[in-house]
Amino acid sequence: MAFLKYSKDGEEKMTDVFEEYAQKRAMVATREAARKLLHRGVSQEIVADAMNLSLEEVRELAEKQSA
Repeated sequence: MAFLKYSKDGEEKMTDVFEEYAQKRAMVATREAARKLLHRGVSQEIVADAMNLSLEEVRELAEKQSA
């Protein structure tokens, strides 16, 4: 634990871990918002554009909702 708290390498490691976690959470939030838009009837193309997702990703989300 001291390594993570008191060394430069430990600090960098923890920064990397937090950044990775933040990116994953942001993607989860983006996909959830996309699902909500699709559920409200917004077109897949508009959702993809608005959420900065590929059309293929949005199509996969839409398929999962209809299943």
